[in-house]
Amino acid sequence: MFASVQALERMFQAKEGTIRPVKRINYPLGLLHIGSVLEKNAVQTNIIDLDRYLFYYMHRDRPQERSLDNFLETYLVKNIRKYQPDVIGISGNFNTVAKLIQRCCERIKEENPNIINVVGGHYFTNSYKEILSTDQGADYVILGEAEEVMMGLVRVLKEGKSSSLNDHPHIVTKDNVRNGQLQGKRVAMVMDLESLPPINYSLLEEEEDYLSSAQDMHTILPREVSIRAIALMTSRGCPHSCTYCASHKVHGKKMRAFSVDRVMRELEDLVGKYDINTLVFEDDLFTYSRKRTIEFCQKVCDRFGDRFVFDFPNGIAVRTLDDEVVYWLAKAGMKQINLAVESGNQYVQDVVIKKRVKLEWVKPVVDILKKYDVLVRAYFIIGFPGETLDMMRDTKNFAKALKLDWSVFSFATPIVGSELYEKALRDNHLVTDDMDVSTYFDFRLKTADWGPDEVIRVQEEANYEVNFLENYNLVEGNYPKSKLIFEDIVKDYPQHVIANYCLWKSLRGLGDEKGAALIERRMRELVETDENSLNIIKRYRLLSEQPFSYLSAVK
Repeated sequence: MFASVQALERMFQAKEGTIRPVKRINYPLGLLHIGSVLEKNAVQTNIIDLDRYLFYYMHRDRPQERSLDNFLETYLVKNIRKYQPDVIGISGNFNTVAKLIQRCCERIKEENPNIINVVGGHYFTNSYKEILSTDQGADYVILGEAEEVMMGLVRVLKEGKSSSLNDHPHIVTKDNVRNGQLQGKRVAMVMDLESLPPINYSLLEEEEDYLSSAQDMHTILPREVSIRAIALMTSRGCPHSCTYCASHKVHGKKMRAFSVDRVMRELEDLVGKYDINTLVFEDDLFTYSRKRTIEFCQKVCDRFGDRFVFDFPNGIAVRTLDDEVVYWLAKAGMKQINLAVESGNQYVQDVVIKKRVKLEWVKPVVDILKKYDVLVRAYFIIGFPGETLDMMRDTKNFAKALKLDWSVFSFATPIVGSELYEKALRDNHLVTDDMDVSTYFDFRLKTADWGPDEVIRVQEEANYEVNFLENYNLVEGNYPKSKLIFEDIVKDYPQHVIANYCLWKSLRGLGDEKGAALIERRMRELVETDENSLNIIKRYRLLSEQPFSYLSAVK
């Protein structure tokens, strides 16, 4: 049995009032790959996606008592009793799930001490000692890509030869940690991806939950369009050396990929079985090969016409895009894109984060994307040690000059295994490394030049200015697009007063006075009853603007 717990931190560790909505159910791709290998080898396998259960816990079940133990009792323990597993594998990618997975392991052992707990994923590949040092923790940690290793582990356990696992190069045992026998341990990689069986999505408890789960596509597709999405990873690896990333510690820097023909065959099967129309690519660097990208798109067009919409949640490297590549991506189904830019300061690019994107590359690529009517979003990160507050504002101004449809301003997050984490630990830049009090979305860094509060203010300033008050589509009078963007935000955050204000301006621009009046009533209620909303209006000097000017005489 496998359990995925990637999103649990959002609920059980987030500070009160800051819990982000769990908007959709995501495919546990890593566990699906492992489970498909086990099933092919006649090992009975079940995937228990605790992230999916969390979605229902928050949106459907809504218990009065919201606690981790209550959640685990309701969903994890229930399934242990149902399936009676011999082995449970648990995946965890980030620092912030470490304590949660520790508690999962403890609860499993409390229920049945004979169950073998195996953990893996990015975090535990880079930090395994703590969870192996307690009696109630994990029994084994698999380093790196686990498909072949997990099959071997299950086979050894079945044969009763568990002591031999101490010598396995890709498995760390309790004895290894206890005796300091860690020399020669290294990550496993599946060098020939073609050797893996196709993913069996029917291992999921309810495939339909994943296929029809909401995707962030309402800005490019009408809400009445039925999205049937499948997630896939057509390649592994990334040759770059970005300081904030630890992916290479699991997947390596050498690119490996499934053949285009193999992916086409799998897509044909998935269309026939699930009638999919949306492809969510989880590759770290999908466009690493210009030739492969164009070939892939051409074959999608030949076999499927305009059936698909493409989504690239991990971002696309700017340096891999030119007119021909964008043409084929757009023709095959790319209606929106996330560009991985990260910084608008060249020193930060070259020295601090080592991404080394030349800033002069970015605007021409944005213009090409707009030429093919692609909605353009970009990712930016601020708050790196070695970056000044002025450099962070350079990023804000650079994003503004690009005239993007949307910019995502994130905080630098010290992920275990990354160069950023090692430097932050060494140079005392971590505000806290206590995973009981922080989540992936918290800012946890400090330097002699700035503290967390100052960086948070810059991030808020960048978000409000670039995405809302000076939103490119709003400023240029592209009201149909700005309406779609802000409608989507207001749907998820109805009390976001600035989002409501921008939606109001969009509706006014479209001549929809009735719709604008409804939003205006909501805004008035917000600023009259919520002090935070009123303070935001004051901070951004909107008291003299319609529809807030009446407040000047009242307040």
